[in-house]
Order: sequence, then C-alpha cells, then structure tokens
Amino acid sequence: MIGEFLKTVAQEGDGAADEPSRPELSLGGRIFARLESSSAEEYARTFSLPAARLSLDARIKGLLRASVEADVADAQPLKDAFVELKLGAGASVRAGRFKTPFSRRELTSTWR
Repeated sequence: MIGEFLKTVAQEGDGAADEPSRPELSLGGRIFARLESSSAEEYARTFSLPAARLSLDARIKGLLRASVEADVADAQPLKDAFVELKLGAGASVRAGRFKTPFSRRELTSTWR
C-alpha cells in the first residue's frame, strides 16, 4: 500500500516513476577556527575550534530525504538527524531531530 502511494506521488511529480532512480548523496563540512593573540601577555596565542560540522544528505527521486549533521567539536555532537517524505502539493512529513521552523530568522545559520 505504501509502495503504491509512493509510486503515485512520483508519477504526479515527474511522470517517470518506472525509470530506475539513483539516490543523490551529498557530503559536506564546515570548520570555524579561532586564533587569538594578545600583546598584553607577550604575544601569547591561543587556538580554538568552536565548531566543526559534518553533514550527509541523501535524496531519492525528490520524494524522500534523509539528513544527518554533527558537530564533532561539541560535547553533544548530533545537531540534526531526520527523514522527510514528500506527499505532494507542498505537503511533507518529517521525523527525527531538527530545528523547528518557527521563523526565518531563527532558521538562518550564522555560517551563511
């Protein structure tokens, strides 16, 4: 029953549900490093790594998306991990750990 539903949604989306599809995988990362120097302490330098994020996204035919993002420099590394199913007509279901979309400002990353 779920397979038939996914096939129907795929046919509505692009008309190519019978074509074999390959998952799209995307691996990314960002590092935020900080080097501080102080002339008051005879040019003492300190280096820190406040954030080092790794991300993996997988998409299957625009219907299913899975995403995992971890900050390896944090004590609690898992930031996001979710699966999202597109239902068509702008509707989707998402399950997992993710930032709740309350406002655009809250969702905007300081990285971009």
